[in-house]
Amino acid sequence: MQERKFKENYPIDNSIQYTNTKNFIIYGVLSVLTGSIVIGFIIGIIVALFMILVEYVASFSARGYLFLLSNPKFIPLGIVIVGILAFLMWLLIRKSPEARGGGVPRAVEMAAGKNKGKPFKIIYSYFIGSSISFLAGLNVGTEGPSVQLGAATGALVSDMFHLKNKNYYISAALGAGFASAFGTALTGLLFAVEEVRRKINPMYIASLCIAIFGSLLSSQILFDLFNVHINFFAIESGLTIDPKYFYIFIVLGLICGIVSVFYQKGFIFLRENINRSKLKIYQVLGATFLIIFFLTLGFVRKDGQPFFNGSGLGLITYIFKNPNGTIDTITTIFVLFIRFGLALLCFRSQATGGTMIPTLTLGALIGVLCGDMYLNAGLPDECFHLLVLCGMVSFFGSSISAPLTAFFIVFEVTGVTYLPYVILSLGVAYIVTKVCGCGRHYEEIAKEETLNPPKYIFLKFK
Repeated sequence: MQERKFKENYPIDNSIQYTNTKNFIIYGVLSVLTGSIVIGFIIGIIVALFMILVEYVASFSARGYLFLLSNPKFIPLGIVIVGILAFLMWLLIRKSPEARGGGVPRAVEMAAGKNKGKPFKIIYSYFIGSSISFLAGLNVGTEGPSVQLGAATGALVSDMFHLKNKNYYISAALGAGFASAFGTALTGLLFAVEEVRRKINPMYIASLCIAIFGSLLSSQILFDLFNVHINFFAIESGLTIDPKYFYIFIVLGLICGIVSVFYQKGFIFLRENINRSKLKIYQVLGATFLIIFFLTLGFVRKDGQPFFNGSGLGLITYIFKNPNGTIDTITTIFVLFIRFGLALLCFRSQATGGTMIPTLTLGALIGVLCGDMYLNAGLPDECFHLLVLCGMVSFFGSSISAPLTAFFIVFEVTGVTYLPYVILSLGVAYIVTKVCGCGRHYEEIAKEETLNPPKYIFLKFK
């Protein structure tokens, strides 16, 4: 009876019998927490090395495109290099299917015990595949791969040392990977709970917290060592807005929600039809790489940097560092429309890379549009960047169906200053996606392709 009580309250591993409190603490709590902090520390190192590598590759790619812009005679050579990179990506995902896409759906499946794959193969494949994607300037991010690297590392370490409670370690590792990528502990915990563990218990929370602590500790050491600083929301705190302007954030939420519906339905449409097209994967990859190559060379910002190169983190930084009016309305609409299409195109190509930063970039562009519109209507200039912030969070949280994750990112990065505005716009955007029948993003894109997709895929409401 006592054993049953312990298993009901602390369901760690059915193969271990906890007949009393002492056995539970020694063989349950201490075992899980020790394994979690070791795995978290290793994850922090791997994710930090991954992000440092990608940072240098992306910087090299940007310099390469600027060189081609200054020396057009070398553009044919650039086309050849991009073609080679597309071929290498095709070869990689053919030999290592684990390298396809962002990896979050696969990481969630691993944490749920459905599909582990080969952890070591996943780790090196994501290092290679992401390097190719960022070198070519694809519109993909690092956060999805970081989550997958975390889950794969948890699986690899638990397999190597024959650890019990593997699902706990993999779930905690997934949250640790997310926390290391964003540098946000609480958000990493919420992301793991929202995406993996709907039913939680004290032991899982403890395992997750200790793994996140270890990962943030080791990753921050490496980031400081290599002088790498990543800030997705570079906005100063302290701004307040007259309550009469609150309706602006409702409108912003409505716009973000409507665009999120098309974004999610676009992903589902591609997933449903991914095998129906007569195009081969190498053809799609080649077209994707070349389209981004020519768009990058064709459209340049006022600071001389390309609009369409990379994940969009540089564009986000550019928007926050410059006052309103830096990007005119027509250009913003054009960039938003093209980046929306490129995000879906990169997903269809199955190139290695995540969708989180591209999603934040789309939200930032929506915020720029609303900011321009309301500044012309008399809104104070200092509100421009706040609208950009709310656009990022609202679109991100509603498009991946993880509002708590999006909310706590802002809470950790900016404090409580902007929470009323974020809650309002994010809540409206999330309600719009649910009214339009959108499910959980990563669950949807992880489903098997069906032969008969819905006829009216963009208008299907529940």
